[in-house]
Amino acid sequence: MEKKIRVVRYGGGPVGGSIVRLMRQKQALVIVGAIDKDPEKAGRQVGGVVVMAQEEMRDVVRDKNIVVGVLAVRRSVRPTRAQLLSALLVGALLAIAGVALGGTSIFGGIGSVWRTVLGVLILGMITNGFNLLAVPDYWQNIVRGILIIAAVAISTLIERR
Repeated sequence: MEKKIRVVRYGGGPVGGSIVRLMRQKQALVIVGAIDKDPEKAGRQVGGVVVMAQEEMRDVVRDKNIVVGVLAVRRSVRPTRAQLLSALLVGALLAIAGVALGGTSIFGGIGSVWRTVLGVLILGMITNGFNLLAVPDYWQNIVRGILIIAAVAISTLIERR
């Protein structure tokens, strides 16, 4: 007799139910359960399989001797136009901030490549520090904006002398 492969699926929604129906057509697979991060789905049956809470995942895999896990979640939503525009503006803001921090004049005529590279490196280190500290993007953008204003103000003061 052929040994059956024990399978658990992650995702207790309608996509998971469809996958269960497909897997049941394979004689070599035994679906022993489903796991979902939504606690309200725990205990319900989807596609004839009981859904368990995500917190139970380690115990389920160990106790039921799971060999294969199947991810059954919907693809994430496409970004909206506003989100794409926002990402482009943040990218432009980062480029301007790097140039301004390097001391290159926004108005032209003064600056060098090495100073721009230095400004971009400084900005990269600041951004990395923010990410390590889990500072929200909103506040990171505010600080970048302040840095640009300060760098342009200092550059303008230096040019006036």
